[in-house]
Amino acid sequence: MIMLLVRFDIAEENRAAFEGVMFDLAAATLSGEPDTLLYQFARDDAEPGVYRLVEIYRDQAALDNHMATEWFKIAGGLLRPLLGARPEIVRHTAVNDSFAMKGLAL
Repeated sequence: MIMLLVRFDIAEENRAAFEGVMFDLAAATLSGEPDTLLYQFARDDAEPGVYRLVEIYRDQAALDNHMATEWFKIAGGLLRPLLGARPEIVRHTAVNDSFAMKGLAL
């Protein structure tokens, strides 16, 4: 599994629009990409302009598929003008399968 942790810095005047685009992107991703196992974004409680996205993909093919989808491309165009800086993306490779440990069949 591949996990991406993404940090977005969003100015106050762009937060509502950012959340709307991200909500739509998450909904499309989760409903249309069976090998995207988790796609969760959240606002930082201590820094309201900071958002984090946690993405978990079954494998590299699932990540490649996500980045090739029409909704990812559309969201990218909508998000670009809302970003205060380039998102910080940190990639990780899972060393255990917590979904299986919780008894979830994926």
